Amino acid sequence: MHFTTIIVRNLLLRPLRTVITIVCVAVAVGGFAVLTGLGRGVEEAWNSSLVKQGTHILAYRKGVINLLTGTIDQRMVHEIRKAPGVSSVAMELMDVITLESGASILVRGWDNESNLWQETNLLTGHLPAEGSLESVLIGEGLAEALELKPGDEISPFGAKMKVAGVAQMDNFLNNNSLIMSLQGLQELLDRNGRITVMHIRVSAGQNKEKLDAVRQHLSGIFPQLTFVLAQTAAQQNDLYQFWRGMSWAAALVGLIMGLLIVFNTMLVAVLERTREIGVLAALGWSRSRIITLVLSESLLLSTLGGIAGIILGYYGLVLLAMHPRLQGFVLVSPSLEAIYQQCFVAMILGIGGGFLPAWRAVNLNPIDALREQ
Repeated sequence: MHFTTIIVRNLLLRPLRTVITIVCVAVAVGGFAVLTGLGRGVEEAWNSSLVKQGTHILAYRKGVINLLTGTIDQRMVHEIRKAPGVSSVAMELMDVITLESGASILVRGWDNESNLWQETNLLTGHLPAEGSLESVLIGEGLAEALELKPGDEISPFGAKMKVAGVAQMDNFLNNNSLIMSLQGLQELLDRNGRITVMHIRVSAGQNKEKLDAVRQHLSGIFPQLTFVLAQTAAQQNDLYQFWRGMSWAAALVGLIMGLLIVFNTMLVAVLERTREIGVLAALGWSRSRIITLVLSESLLLSTLGGIAGIILGYYGLVLLAMHPRLQGFVLVSPSLEAIYQQCFVAMILGIGGGFLPAWRAVNLNPIDALREQ
C-alpha cells in the first residue's frame, strides 16, 4: 500500500472525527486571521494616510493612551513653525462620533490654511466654504454607506449640516470620515483653541537622518509632546500597542485550543492503531518513517483546516466591515504577509499536535503492539 494511501485511508476511517478536527482548526486559524487583521487594518490605514498626506512627523500630547483624548493648545503651532528644518505645520482636531443612523465615523477638523485640503480628491460638489460651520466634506465610502450626495443633510452631534462635496480619500479609514472646518468642530466639541495632532512637514523630509534629527530637536524643545515619524506612527501609539497585544492574546487562546484538539485526535488515532503500528515496525519500518506517517496525517488535517480558516477569516472580516459601527475601521484586503502567518500557524498546529502522538508511536514495543486487539 502506498504511503499516501495509508494516510488518506486512516483519516477516512473516522470521517466524523476528521471533519470535527478540521472545523476546529479552521475556527482557530479563522479567529487568528480576524483578530490580527483588525489590528493590521488600522495600522496600515493610519500610516499610509499620514505618508500620502505629506506628513513627515506627527505630534500629539505625551502620556495619553487614546490619541483622541489628548489635546494641544493650538498656539504652540506658531512656535513649532519657527523651529529649524520645519517647513509647515497643519492643525487637526479628531474624534469618533455616532450618527443618528448608528454608524460610527471619524470626524476631522482642518484649519483653513491646512495643506490637508489640497490632498483630497474631490469627486462631486465643492470644498466647504472657508470658515463655514454648516457644510462638510465626506469620504466616498461614507457617502455610499449613508446614500448621501452634495446638498443632502447629515446630522453629527444633532446639528443639521449640508454635504458640500464627496471626496475620494487615500485609504479606507479616511474614505469613511467627515471633514469640516477646525473652528466649527472646536465649537461643536466645546474644545475652543484646542487640537488633537499636528502634521509637520520637514524641509529635508526624504532624508531619514535629517528627519530624525528634527524630530529629536523638537522633542527636546517641547517635552510635553510626543513626536513620531509618520511611517511608524501606529506602532508607537500606546493604544494601538495595547489593542495589538489584546488581539494576539485572544488569538493565542484559540490557537492553543486548536492545538489540543489536533493532539487529542492524533493521540486517539495512534492508540486505536497500536497493532497496525506494531505490524509496520515488524515489517521493518524505521522510527523516522513511522514519525513521518503520524506527522503527515496531522499536517494534512491542519492544512485542510488552515485553508478553510483563511477563507473563514476573510469572510469574517467582510461581515465585520458591514457592521455600521465598524465601517471604515476594518480592512478587508488579505496581504501575502498575513496569509504566510496563517499558513505558518496551521503548520504549527499540525506539527505541535502530532509530535507527542508520533513519539509515542515509535516507542511502542513491536511484540507488545502485535498482541493488542
